[in-house]
This record gives sequence, structure tokens and C-alpha cells, in this order.
Amino acid sequence: MRALQEQYRGLELILKKCLGLLKALARGNDFVQLRMFERLDILLKIKVVESDVAVALKEVSLLRDAVKPLHTCGTVLRWCPSVCLLDHHSGY
Repeated sequence: MRALQEQYRGLELILKKCLGLLKALARGNDFVQLRMFERLDILLKIKVVESDVAVALKEVSLLRDAVKPLHTCGTVLRWCPSVCLLDHHSGY
């Protein structure tokens, strides 16, 4: 059991380093940001280091621009996860 925990700790460290590198590459680089945006579904599947994924995705200006209007309306922001979940399960 202990060996398994250490193995996961190593994986977590590698993922954190990779996401840190991705964040640095994306900063001010439209090409990298676009590629990250195109692969958003893959990035959001990373479960071990969710907070590091979020920090890296903050560098993607397309996401920042898309989310800005939602911050002005708390109601819409609260409904978004439910709408996305319904949309995902309905197959659209």
C-alpha cells in the first residue's frame, strides 16, 4: 500500500511540473493558448491535480474572455454547472 502511495506521489509531482511548464508556455503565447483551448476536454479530465490544471488554464485568454461576462451575473454562474451537466447527459 505504501509503495502505491509513493508511486502516486511521483505521478502527482510529474503532473504538477508538466502543468507548470504548460502555464509558462501559454503565458502570452496565442498559439499555445489555442492548442490548450482545443484540448480543453482532455485537460479537464486530469483528476490528480485539479487546482494545477485550473492555474494553467487561467493563462488561456479565450477562456478568460468567455468567462468574464459570467462573473457579472451570479445567477447565471450558479446555473452553469447544471446546464452543462444536462447538456452532457442529453447528448447534445
